[in-house]
Amino acid sequence: MSLWLNLGQLATRAGRLLPSFTDITSWLTTPTADGETLANPQGADATLTDVNCLQYTEGGDIDHIPLTNVITTSNAWELEFDINWSDFGNPFSGVSFISNADQSRWFRINGSDGNNLFIEGKIGTTLFREFDISADVTLSLNVTYRIKTVWSGTSVALYVDGVLKNTYNWVNNVESNTFSSLGRPAATNGTAKIANWKLTHNGVVEVHLPLQEGSGTKAYDVSGNGNHGVIVNSTWTTEDGIESWNHQYGFTPAVSSPVNDGSVNTGVRIDSANIVLKARFLWRGDNQDYLFGIYNATASQRFLFYQNNTQMRLVTPNGGHDLETVACIQNKFVDLEITSTSATLNGVSTQIDLTGVSQTADLRIFSNNVGTANADCDIQSFSIVKDGTLVIDYVSAQAGKFYDRVSNSLVSGTGSLVTNNIPALNTKTKQVIDFDGVADEVGTNYTPTGSDLVIDARVKFDSVTSQRTLWSCNANAGFWFRVENGSWDLYSRNAFIIENSTVITPEVGKTYDTRVEYNYSTDDWIARVKLSTDSTYTTIGTGNRLAPIINFEPVLLGQKGSSGYFDGQYHSFKLTEGGVTQVEYDFQNDIGTEFITDISGNGNGGIIAGGACGLGLFWGQRIPDSAGSIVSANYAIENGSTIINPAGFVHNGSECGVKLQKATKLNFYEGVTGIAYAPVTLTAGTYDFEMEITITHRADHEDYKSFFGGWNVGGTNGCVTIHASNNMVYLIAKATDGTVVAGSSNGRFTNTTAVFEGLFGIPTTYTVKRVGNTLKGFRDGVEQFSRDCTGKSFGHTFLNHYPIGYNGTGGTPDNSTVGTTVGDITYHRVRYTEGTSRDFEYNFSEASGNSLNDLSGNGNHGVVTSGAEGLVTRWSDSYIEYPADLHQYSFIPAQLIVTNCTDTSLNHTYTIEDTQNGKLRWVFNGDASTKIYFNTGSNRWTIQDSGGSVTKVGDTELPAEGSYGNGAVLAYSNHGLFLSTTEINITKLAQYDTDETTLTSTEKANNERYFG
Repeated sequence: MSLWLNLGQLATRAGRLLPSFTDITSWLTTPTADGETLANPQGADATLTDVNCLQYTEGGDIDHIPLTNVITTSNAWELEFDINWSDFGNPFSGVSFISNADQSRWFRINGSDGNNLFIEGKIGTTLFREFDISADVTLSLNVTYRIKTVWSGTSVALYVDGVLKNTYNWVNNVESNTFSSLGRPAATNGTAKIANWKLTHNGVVEVHLPLQEGSGTKAYDVSGNGNHGVIVNSTWTTEDGIESWNHQYGFTPAVSSPVNDGSVNTGVRIDSANIVLKARFLWRGDNQDYLFGIYNATASQRFLFYQNNTQMRLVTPNGGHDLETVACIQNKFVDLEITSTSATLNGVSTQIDLTGVSQTADLRIFSNNVGTANADCDIQSFSIVKDGTLVIDYVSAQAGKFYDRVSNSLVSGTGSLVTNNIPALNTKTKQVIDFDGVADEVGTNYTPTGSDLVIDARVKFDSVTSQRTLWSCNANAGFWFRVENGSWDLYSRNAFIIENSTVITPEVGKTYDTRVEYNYSTDDWIARVKLSTDSTYTTIGTGNRLAPIINFEPVLLGQKGSSGYFDGQYHSFKLTEGGVTQVEYDFQNDIGTEFITDISGNGNGGIIAGGACGLGLFWGQRIPDSAGSIVSANYAIENGSTIINPAGFVHNGSECGVKLQKATKLNFYEGVTGIAYAPVTLTAGTYDFEMEITITHRADHEDYKSFFGGWNVGGTNGCVTIHASNNMVYLIAKATDGTVVAGSSNGRFTNTTAVFEGLFGIPTTYTVKRVGNTLKGFRDGVEQFSRDCTGKSFGHTFLNHYPIGYNGTGGTPDNSTVGTTVGDITYHRVRYTEGTSRDFEYNFSEASGNSLNDLSGNGNHGVVTSGAEGLVTRWSDSYIEYPADLHQYSFIPAQLIVTNCTDTSLNHTYTIEDTQNGKLRWVFNGDASTKIYFNTGSNRWTIQDSGGSVTKVGDTELPAEGSYGNGAVLAYSNHGLFLSTTEINITKLAQYDTDETTLTSTEKANNERYFG
């Protein structure tokens, strides 16, 4: 796919210049190293802009984010986050950073202003502590800081932007805490923007919330622990310069209808049973909410998918079908696939019949066909194959839109549709399996043969109440191991070996290694348990019992005698008999299937059976593990993702904008005295030379305006000047013998009286080269003229300086001898080469003052003089801003050309102006009264000036090429750029080219024009 960039936004406004083509290609495929900037090969690093974050407002609304799991600390811990205060609160109240539900633990930084701050709260005990940090820390409002606190022993160390400010004695031990929320569910003062909130305990990240989803109420945890949060009262906003997790590591977008009023018309009618409809979605809906639907009293036109009480239901012309229960799919991403004969939801298939379907209305997403009963859900993808042809293939884009990969266009809906960005994991994780405590089990296909046994299992409990069987073989006659109501039981041959052991009490949320050993020759049993983080086992019980009765029954995981179902995670399982490993599962293969690979090599693979919520829930968990792997941005789904988390690419589909280059420029103004010049005496001779200047025309040029070069009225000495007059740019080249080699009639860089059309606002490079006996002129790398100069000398012996932007009358350049300077011109680069040696080169990066640094290394530094307006107004920034919302357009032309209109006042080349309030406008010669714009009142594009207008009705996001009435024909110029991308990743940036592959010599030359 290609994403077209607006050259007007990238290169035309205020003479912005892009980096070189080679540099920017490699630059854009290199990820941001810090999440805040992109390395700029031609200047200052570019700052990411408009990064998603939370606006945290204390006061009447109690802003906080309750976490899925309570975090308990017992050793050293630390908390860090990005924060931008707009109000520090007061000496007694402010924005809190962490707390628990009963308010017995919390802390904050607050004060009357940034010079008078305190760190205070209740940490380690319920006692309130307060420490004045004003001697160590000064903060400012509306500035982003990275705050980090390290809590160890009885002290807290405070870091600001990575610098240790001080360590404060908190008096009591600070390590013993329970936390349940970001923020504090209590009304206090202070306001701030917060992002990248991370808590680390004992060196392990417990929770990390980037807070960059951009909409909705879910804050996703990227630590791998699944400790997601629910946002209460806080609102989404953006801030420049905050570390962007989305841009650095990627994300998966999902279009959402959070207030149940959204609807998207697919334009597809289900009038054939030969379809394949696929959707990936997260359901939060209520009874009678529709994911998609067409309802009609006529049975043949019914095709609906919605919530019906506790079931998700599909209605077809041949009846209704209950699919999965709502409880099995709610608040997690699942897959739906519908064919003519089956509907599969969350891995569970149901037979259906689409025979006779014949709709007369287009299918809608988020609602039924009349746009009511809208659903609260997130949709990541939605596609329909009809009669063997893929007709729509939607994936989520930004701003509540879908991108259709069939039509290569954005699809909008109605209502309050937004996009939630689910951040990618950058934590290595391993797959585990999750038993639902209802009916899940795994058959190992291995039957013990009568020998010594060792059974190892690593598990994590979601419940320790009732009976929770880890494994069994032939029920009571055989043997089993379980937890019942917070204690351990081991059973063999109809009697307990261990009963109600609490030597180590099993707890919910903790991971345990268990080992049970049986000595076949002595009938002795021993059970050992340890926390997974401990190095040694603790014996929880021993006993002796006659050999169990196996009866050719296999070992089962998760149940005993179709009861006592295990509720929690299995991380690993291994069964050893007679000193040989017979079964071993690590759950890293065949993810999402009904089969578990036996990595022992014995072929005793596991078979999954049963739970009410199918394979999606069973395979739906991963855990952090340094020996694991990075998984998809879709980790929040039940792990069936096909979209990877791409490493090494900028995720340009993120909400972020970026200023690609920061540079400066030098401006000259028509009718205002002032010049810049190089102190170089240019000797006469027939030597080769090259003059080059890159400028931006900001207005027409009348009279005689010089851009670069020497000028001699008397003509007794040679001169070479790039010049403008009467709406033309040309070279004046006069030899020392008075011969005019090039002039207004034979040295034109532009050959029409409408020379400046197409040049305004775009950096243009003019080059003059003498090579042997030929003098040539180039514009943007394309040769415009060639003149014979055999034996002619062009030295500037009369002038002892080489002026830039000067129309002098002789003598040393001086304000007193200058009549008028150039017109409205912006200078980006000037350089002069004599023979093979560069004499001087300026790129105007100084940004202020009256000195120009010579980049040639010859010390020919320039001097800027000015008239009454002073130097300050001469300097300004020149940079390219890559807008965050650029993806909304498939292509934005830099210029529009109108021809053949009977109203000749409309026949111009129009250049893109700034984006005003989200609207685009093209103007002629910088004049806002002569423009092309979208008239929302009449739903039409209008070409207008003071003399009249022509229009074309349509709801296209960009002006359509073609006839606009009165003979007017609108066409795009070839001044544009495109980005080649793979899904959300930029792979190439190049000049607009219809085949998107090969650039012609002219296009390559224009690359230098647009890319610097």
